[in-house]
Amino acid sequence: MKKRSTLAIIAFVCTIAAANAQLSKGTVMWGGNLIGGYVQTDKAGELNVLLSPKIAKFIRNGIAVGGYANLGLARSYQVAIEWIYQAGALARYYVGKNDGNLSGTSRLFIEATAGYAGSTIAEVSSSGINLGVGPGFAYFIRENASIEGIIKYDALLRSDNEDAINEIRFGLGFQLYLFPRK
Repeated sequence: MKKRSTLAIIAFVCTIAAANAQLSKGTVMWGGNLIGGYVQTDKAGELNVLLSPKIAKFIRNGIAVGGYANLGLARSYQVAIEWIYQAGALARYYVGKNDGNLSGTSRLFIEATAGYAGSTIAEVSSSGINLGVGPGFAYFIRENASIEGIIKYDALLRSDNEDAINEIRFGLGFQLYLFPRK
C-alpha cells in the first residue's frame, strides 16, 4: 500500500512538472524562505532567524495573493531568547512576461506583506501590526520550481506604546508552482 501511495504521489508531481504556465492565473505558489535580519538600537543589536512558509494563488498573470507565517527567534547579548511569530496576507508581482516555460530563466518580483505579529521574551509579550515590502529574484531551476532571494524592509508597529521595530531582512527560499491551467 505504501509503495502505491508513493508511486501515485510521484506520478502526480511529474504530471504537474510537465506544465509550463508557472506564473499564470490559477497557479498556486507554495514554499517558503529562511530569513535573517539584524536590528540595531541605541541599547543593543539583535540578530533574528525566521522560517517563513508561504502559499499564494495567481489571480492574474504575474500577480499572486495569499498568506504567510514567520516563526523564529532573536538573540542579543543583553536579552534572553526572543520568540517571534507573524502571520498575514502577502501579495507578489513578477516583473516581465509569462512566456511559457521559465525553466533556466529568472524573474524579478516585488513582495508586500501585512499582518499580525508578536514576540515573547521570558514571560513578557508584545504584539502589533507587521508590514513589509521588498524586491526579490527567482531563478527557475525547473518548470515548476524556483530558488529565490529576497531583501525586505520589515516594520513591527507595536500596540503597547513601545517604539516600532524597523529592520532589513534577507531571505533565501524555494517555491513550487502547482496546478497551472492549461
